[in-house]
Amino acid sequence: MSRLKDAMIGCWEAGAVLVEIEEVRAWRAAGHTVPIVWVPATNWQGKTIRLPAVTAAVAERLAASLEDEQAREGLAAALGDYRSYMGVIGRCCADCGCTGQPHFFVNTGAETLCIDCA
Repeated sequence: MSRLKDAMIGCWEAGAVLVEIEEVRAWRAAGHTVPIVWVPATNWQGKTIRLPAVTAAVAERLAASLEDEQAREGLAAALGDYRSYMGVIGRCCADCGCTGQPHFFVNTGAETLCIDCA
């Protein structure tokens, strides 16, 4: 699960939503312009792989313009997930400015600090 969390954080930092490469090919075949953002993640063997994603702006545009209802709903759900974990992951240390997983931050009331600065 931690590798999935790392991929989600990588997507958040890139401002992107994970997609399947077959979906991108189908959208391009239907005439849509779909630039891909490659998000690095670590696989179960410890190797860095690149996952296909699209920026949130491109995902919003596609969610409004796709003819396939299932694809629209899937993309809208992925955007909803992206927005929901933005509030959880979108923290940074008030002292050093680092970003990271939420459980590495301490809220002191006046500011949020990473575990190293707290």
